[in-house]
Order: sequence, then structure tokens, then C-alpha cells
Amino acid sequence: MENEILNYFGNSHAQYIHARGEFGTKVLIKVLNCQPKEEILEIGFGTGATLAQLFSSNKNTKFFGLELSELMYKKAKARFRFCLIGESVKLSLMNHKDQIPFRANSFDKIFLESVLAIQEDNDSKDLLLEIQRVLRPNGILIMNETIWLDSTNLHEIHQINELCKRSFGIIQSNSRYPYLKDWKEILADLNFECESVIKLDDVKDDFKSEFRFPYQMLSIAFTAIGKIRSALKRSMRKEKKIYLQKMKQILPANKPLMEGIIIKANNKK
Repeated sequence: MENEILNYFGNSHAQYIHARGEFGTKVLIKVLNCQPKEEILEIGFGTGATLAQLFSSNKNTKFFGLELSELMYKKAKARFRFCLIGESVKLSLMNHKDQIPFRANSFDKIFLESVLAIQEDNDSKDLLLEIQRVLRPNGILIMNETIWLDSTNLHEIHQINELCKRSFGIIQSNSRYPYLKDWKEILADLNFECESVIKLDDVKDDFKSEFRFPYQMLSIAFTAIGKIRSALKRSMRKEKKIYLQKMKQILPANKPLMEGIIIKANNKK
């Protein structure tokens, strides 16, 4: 069952797989505030939708991406070919989940979406150590993650994670650092200064209609093709149905357990 659900998301060209979906990414992009000549890395780019969106409207910024899943890497490369982005965004595979294949002080900003919180045990801290290494002094880390609410007890967290790992190959969210205070503490321990925390459920969707750049329009079309293919393929329809049924069994109905957060932190090394 290892990474089964991630394989489904890859084959269906899924995008924005995190709290509040595309809106969460819009908030992240606003916080990221790309500037000309900056070098920005996304870790765990999935099928490449966020990087395609960023490249569409920030031609003078240099974007890089790292991904552990070979399937996701191939799908992102296919998205970029389809969108005529080609090699303008530098994508690479990670050989180890806690080793970033770049030299120290390589990037001005690094961002992640639903990556750190689904690491198990101390893997999140190990990855953060690598992020600190490749970030420049005063470089910016931005994480868009779904974490446990303070009201969710540890027994329930362990139980849900065990069921998710058994069913889908990944946990729901880290149990060693379950709550917002824990993420703030681990960042402080690693000499990151937490500049801001945004709870996505507290943010109103008041974004104005945005111009869709040609690359972005093609990226939307690429995602739509994946959705259509997955809807037409019987095995993928069955896989989606099983996934939704299991999630209903694992997560209690009408009981808030988690929250989407965006943290912006400064690397004070």
C-alpha cells in the first residue's frame, strides 16, 4: 500500500492537495512575494501546479523544484512540456527524503505545501535542518501545512495516523510535532525566527479575479485532462471510491480535528 494514494493523485494530475486547496496556495503565493532575480525552491512539488502558476507571473524569478516521488516528477515534467515551460523551471529528484542535493546558501526562499507535516517522527526536523543549510542567511521558509488542532488528543492522533498509514501508505499529520506550538518550538530550536502565522480558516476568500497567463491556462487544461482520464478509467474510479470511503471511516464526521496553517520564518543562522 506504500504511497498508493500519492500514486493516484499523480496519475490524476491532482493539484492543491492541502487545506483550502487553491485558495491556500493563493495565500501562500501572496506571502511568498516573489521578487526579480530571487532563487526560490519548492520541496515536494507534486505534479507541478504551484510552480507552473508561479512561473507564469514571475518571469524574472528563478524557480527550482525537488520531489521524492518519481511518478510525481514525471507528471510535473509532462505538465511543463504541455505548458511550454520546458526546462525554464529546474526540477530534480531527491534520492533521500532528508538530503537536499544543493550546496549551502543556495536559495533566497524555500516553500513547501503538505510536505513537512506528513513526515513521520523526527523526519520533519531532519528535513528542516537541510532546509536551513541550503537557505541563505535571512532566507525565508514558508510552509503550508495541515496540522492537528489543540483539541485533538494524542491518542486520537496516533490512532488516525496508524489507520492512514495502513490504508494509504502515509500518515495524516506528524504526531511528534502535532500542534502549532510544537512547530513554533522546533523552528526556534533551529534558529528560525517565526515572522507570521496564518490560519487559513480565519482568512476570507476576497482575492480579486486574476488574469490567467497562457502558461497557467495550459496548466489548468493539463489538470483537467488528468481528471477526465481518471473519471473514464474504471480502476481509478474504484480507487477514488475506496479512498473516500476509508477516509469517512477514519475521520469522525462533523468533528474538527485539524487546521491549515501558513508559517513564514526567517533563517537566522
